[in-house]
Amino acid sequence: SEKISSLVWDLLDAPESNRRLAVSRLYDLGVDLSGETCLIICSLRGKNDKLGGQPVAERDLDLRPSLGHDLLSLSWDRPTAAALVSTRGDEIAVVLPWRGRKAANAVAADVRREIAAAVPGFACDIGISAVCSDPANLDEALRQARLARKVARQSLEDAPVHFSDLGLVGLMMGFKEGISFDGFAARTLGPLANDQPQSATLRKTLECYLSLNCHKANTAEALGVHPKTVAYRIERCQDLTGLDVTSQENRVLLGLALKAMELSLQSI
Repeated sequence: SEKISSLVWDLLDAPESNRRLAVSRLYDLGVDLSGETCLIICSLRGKNDKLGGQPVAERDLDLRPSLGHDLLSLSWDRPTAAALVSTRGDEIAVVLPWRGRKAANAVAADVRREIAAAVPGFACDIGISAVCSDPANLDEALRQARLARKVARQSLEDAPVHFSDLGLVGLMMGFKEGISFDGFAARTLGPLANDQPQSATLRKTLECYLSLNCHKANTAEALGVHPKTVAYRIERCQDLTGLDVTSQENRVLLGLALKAMELSLQSI
């Protein structure tokens, strides 16, 4: 509804007190954002200065409300249903229950197709935030998705860009865009960041392995375990984080994430 749509930007781009109020009002309207979500941000840009004799900006404003309604009705019919869809300026925002990258990409593809059908003279750039576990933190997701969208605009590929794929570029550009460092360790380490003893063992092994220039025998000697144990643990770390430690960039990211988590634990 229009009432729900009007609350989306309060949720994404307002002071914290307003964001929490928007969460409460949305709940009263039947929208429960208590689970994990992500944010898809799409921006439209005209391929030509004019379309059908009408300035791009004017035609854009005429068509965008109906486009938002079309996207909302489309998304509710999918198993990847969008919780919220709203438009503002040159942006379309989709707050999506997190069901994995495949589901997010499917909704992004729906957005692109609907835009192509509604406004064929427009190009579309799409960025997707990291997973957000607290709806009051969707302002951070907005900054992440906008940064990913900026990278998508510079890319030659016609595909959405995930903030979580930006690596060191995302980390460095994120500081400039005001993206918080607080969630960096959890985003990078994934399941390794939990407080289970097994995860702590894997983190210790990974940290030692990285500090010894990824030498398995030296790591095994330092930890007092068999080299095959080190190999198994490093493989588990790669599986859980999705990061290949043979990549220099990934090693830097993992090292920074481990240090950030260590500092965080020390401050508790």
